[in-house]
Amino acid sequence: MDSQHRLHRDADHGRVLPDVRGLHTLSHIEHPLLDRLPLVNTVRRMHVLHHNPDFMHTRNFNLTFPICDALFGTSDLDKGVIGTLFNGMSDAARKPEDRARVEAQQSERGRAAARSL
Repeated sequence: MDSQHRLHRDADHGRVLPDVRGLHTLSHIEHPLLDRLPLVNTVRRMHVLHHNPDFMHTRNFNLTFPICDALFGTSDLDKGVIGTLFNGMSDAARKPEDRARVEAQQSERGRAAARSL
């Protein structure tokens, strides 16, 4: 495992930033208020993409504190550190290559649903 992935893993497991581990827990709780809280909403949005099989090995590793994803270029956003931290629920700044992959997935799901009718 290279040092970039090791730092992401260690930070995500609370070894580097134990005071923000709760952000990861909040990404699993369903409540409309959490989608409006700065930083919490960013983590929630990044967590959803991280669990997408096409992205989980390349994007949004650091779910407790997304600053590492911004610094190491593993965020799906093209906004820099501050822009990534306070992005919220918006996908508007998603990197073009990631946007294309998500759109291809959505198209495929639509075709599969149409075939099953």
